[in-house]
Amino acid sequence: MLSDEGIDIGAAPRHWVPYVVGSRTSINVAMDWTDFDADGQATLMLWLTVATAHLKNHRNE
Repeated sequence: MLSDEGIDIGAAPRHWVPYVVGSRTSINVAMDWTDFDADGQATLMLWLTVATAHLKNHRNE
């Protein structure tokens, strides 16, 4: 999917975020920022938090 030039990866968040946020007026986002000074790059991750009861028997999904 990432190598398919017909798919605009940048467009995905424009559709996915409103779907996930819905009618909420505010959200909290957990972020992890890691700098890799040796190669001049950084990684920024957004983390999803879920209720542990929903993970039972579905953790790897």
